[in-house]
Amino acid sequence: MTSAPNGAPAQSISTHATIDFGGLAGAVRLHSCPAAVPQLAFLQLTPAGSNLFRVFLSREPVHQSVLGPTDALNRLNWSLSVLSGFATIPVIEQVENAQPQATLSVSTPGAWSIDLRVDRPILLLAIYQVVANPNLLAADGSQLAASPSDRASAPGIMPPISRVPVKPQTTLQGVDLRYDTFAGTFVLDAKTDIDVQMGLDAVKKRVIRRLISTPGGFYHLRDYGVGLRNKEVYRTTQLSTLQTRVKQQVLQESEILDAKVQVSLVAQNTLVVSLTAKTQTGAGFEMQVTAPQSGPIRVV
Repeated sequence: MTSAPNGAPAQSISTHATIDFGGLAGAVRLHSCPAAVPQLAFLQLTPAGSNLFRVFLSREPVHQSVLGPTDALNRLNWSLSVLSGFATIPVIEQVENAQPQATLSVSTPGAWSIDLRVDRPILLLAIYQVVANPNLLAADGSQLAASPSDRASAPGIMPPISRVPVKPQTTLQGVDLRYDTFAGTFVLDAKTDIDVQMGLDAVKKRVIRRLISTPGGFYHLRDYGVGLRNKEVYRTTQLSTLQTRVKQQVLQESEILDAKVQVSLVAQNTLVVSLTAKTQTGAGFEMQVTAPQSGPIRVV
């Protein structure tokens, strides 16, 4: 007790609240929680099946209607592309399974996932990217974060699959494969082996196709073709380049071991390509392709 300046008695009282944390052992657990993302944003993209992408979002999106302009279930609010790899761009057929993902590996509080079902396998050697439409909204009204938080990429999971017909091939039923009129390129002999002599005809057909095909005409074979044409004005200055190009194209046929090519101009500006070739099996053949300024291309 102390005296006040005017002589009156004064009292000072202190109170303290004491908490015994030892007594709460086991009842209280302290966690270090990551902060929640303040906007709707991409967290992760991962394949969840052969034709299913799972998109992880930072918070619950609007998921009420497949036609809603701001709704995550509207497939038009998602776009899919292929960043690298030989894969065609899948088409999103359906958006489904919007659900919270607090128990999964995504560490952000309030994370949600949504599945994008596509129309084809997600190939292993390709990198895919999913981008959300800027109109997409969270359930609490927050807007989608700007790029790059509006997109994510991931590799596929499926190896390339060759197309297998559902029904057995019946095109050649009742066709005698010994005759190239029906079978096409390669011909079988009486022992059901490839006929060597008739096989030369197949090689010739492929060589002719190379000579008359326009370079770049096949999008997946950019270096295929010479581009010989009839009714074309050729000049002597072009002959050396043409001769080199023809030989280079002929030698790209795997059956041909060696080739000699001569390109010349004859009367009335007619281009003549003379070819002598030797195959890997030792067989040889000669052919001459004529491209006149008037009339069709002739092969002898």
